[in-house]
Amino acid sequence: MRFEVHDEDAASAPRLRRVGGSEEGGRGLHLVALLSSGWGTTRTEHGKVVWFELRTSGPHQDDNADK
Repeated sequence: MRFEVHDEDAASAPRLRRVGGSEEGGRGLHLVALLSSGWGTTRTEHGKVVWFELRTSGPHQDDNADK
C-alpha cells in the first residue's frame, strides 16, 4: 500500500539525519524508514510528493466485523 503527502515546498527534500537524545524533532523519517518497505520523494510541477510503502499480507479482514 502506498501513502503520499503532497507538499508545495519543493526547495527542501526530506532526509535522514542524526538527532541528539534531547532533541524533540527529527525522528519521524527514521520511523518511516524502519516501518516501511520503501520511501522517497518525487518532484512535481506544484512542489513535491513524499511517499512511503507498506507491505500487505493480503486482503484486509476486520476481526470485529460481526460484533
